[in-house]
Amino acid sequence: MLTSLPFAPGIPPMLAKPVGRVVPLPDSVPGGLLYEPKWDGFRIIIHRSTDRVVLQPRKADDLSYAFPEVVEQAFAQLPPGTVVDGELVSAHDGRLWFEELGMRLRPRPAPPAAPVRSAGSRCRSRGARCRCGPEA
Repeated sequence: MLTSLPFAPGIPPMLAKPVGRVVPLPDSVPGGLLYEPKWDGFRIIIHRSTDRVVLQPRKADDLSYAFPEVVEQAFAQLPPGTVVDGELVSAHDGRLWFEELGMRLRPRPAPPAAPVRSAGSRCRSRGARCRCGPEA
């Protein structure tokens, strides 16, 4: 059982939705618009409690077993009570490698694993919003 979490695992991730064929200009709506690239990875919500980290994908229970380096970094960098919604990606030679993520779920002979990174897009820590991701 997770302790000290503001949200229980099972909350849905933020997902992009198509808005048409024409991309609106950033200043075309009050308050403006922000864009981010489409990452080729697994949508993951990281739940960090005092004693556990859960990597919740869109359609499964917990992928922590497959990405121990992400769990280790969540313990090191996120305070207890933090929830981060982002994309889990693997990069090789400057390019994303989606297949490596799948190989972690179905172990089989593969090239040495590359470090996996999480590009956070929203985050909460103890009820307060915080900045996450590569730019934070």
